Amino acid sequence: MYAALIMIAEADKAGFWDAYVAKVQAAVDGGVRFGAEATFQVAGPKAELVVSGITFTIHHDDAAHVVEESADFAAHYGADLPDRGDLAQATTRVTISSTPDPDMVEFNSYVLLVEIAESVGKTWAFDQNGGAFM
Repeated sequence: MYAALIMIAEADKAGFWDAYVAKVQAAVDGGVRFGAEATFQVAGPKAELVVSGITFTIHHDDAAHVVEESADFAAHYGADLPDRGDLAQATTRVTISSTPDPDMVEFNSYVLLVEIAESVGKTWAFDQNGGAFM
């Protein structure tokens, strides 16, 4: 199972979710990045991408606890980040999780979802399985 928390810089949070899902949809519509059989659905702050039987759940979160957790990530894992002060103030994030993919067939899809977020604005991607920033 893949799992990432992508904290979004305060300067880039406005419109981030809409831009992100539009870019994922464009990648799906192109049929090349995720494959012709991929499906993508968005319902409010939640989206679901299905590729080769693997389901990626993507959630936009701006609840009050996000800034507290961002500060914790900055303090505990961000010692080497030059902009960890900005990370500590992030009030918005995108979470990506998936159903199990034991053969890592869709690892590249996971990486692409993270890269699309990084292309929308300043982000910090934390791999929950590896316990480190990507």
